[in-house]
Amino acid sequence: MMHSKKVLSSVMLIALTMFVTGCAKLPEEATAAARTALSGAEGAQAATYASTELTAARDALAAAEAEIEAQNGKFALFRSYEKAEQLLGEAQARAAEAQEAAVAGKAAARQAAEEAVEAAKGLVAQAQTLITELEACPRKPKGFAADITVLQGQVEGLVASVASLDEALASESFPSAQSQAETLSAQAETLVTDLESAKAKLKC
Repeated sequence: MMHSKKVLSSVMLIALTMFVTGCAKLPEEATAAARTALSGAEGAQAATYASTELTAARDALAAAEAEIEAQNGKFALFRSYEKAEQLLGEAQARAAEAQEAAVAGKAAARQAAEEAVEAAKGLVAQAQTLITELEACPRKPKGFAADITVLQGQVEGLVASVASLDEALASESFPSAQSQAETLSAQAETLVTDLESAKAKLKC
């Protein structure tokens, strides 16, 4: 009888040990997968092009890690990482969505920037043509030379600014390139209007 009790106790101890070990296993692989997915999203510049999706992924991972810490603080017998596994799966999915959104967002930003740069270059080229035509105008009233010098300086300033647009595109700073291009377009458009007005007054 004593032997049977010892055997039974040993079996129960082994079963309990297996139960505790099974329940207390940290979701290391799922955690690594979620972190890798998040790194992929960050590497795809999700912070710039998919900030909302990236924040959701980071929040999901933070919630999963908080759940893991909460379970780690319990007695081994009462630990369960099932909820943490679910949260990690959600974090991985959110990170994948963030990466996909970042790729699409970057492509859209590239297109918008390139279109803005081309528009700016077109206006600057128009200003160059107009200043050349204005300089060739046979009518040169008093103060004309001084005015032309000022206008020519403005055109040259616009031309010099075009290089920074190309640099921004080359470095893939698309939001910055678009912003710079739009600013340059506004300046060039104003100058084009002034040059056309000057030509009209001189009847060139």
